Amino acid sequence: MTALALTFTSEANAQDFAVFFLSFLNLCAQEALDYENSIRLALNDANPATPLPILARAPIYVSMDDIVAFDDFIVRAALPYGVASYFFQDDMDDWRYAINRERFISALREVGKIRFSKVEVVYG
Repeated sequence: MTALALTFTSEANAQDFAVFFLSFLNLCAQEALDYENSIRLALNDANPATPLPILARAPIYVSMDDIVAFDDFIVRAALPYGVASYFFQDDMDDWRYAINRERFISALREVGKIRFSKVEVVYG
């Protein structure tokens, strides 16, 4: 729904959106894979008792009801911009494509800054 809102398309006029949404989501998920794995590695280092599996490839989403099994920040702050960028590219709207693509990449880079680690107490 967020990606739909970014394209300024109403739900009533979203038929084209629905046709291509999963393909665009799958492209974006694969592009975000390294960032997702970096979060999983950091979380695994911080909590080795319950490790998250490292993904060899992004899941393939085949239904609008599928749950995107990525970090919440990636799902809410990056993927909508990535999906919207592909819609604008398909519409040959280069300016909106570039803006949304940059927001997608920028959000993914923000994820890359997240680092979880244990702090060793050496005093006390």
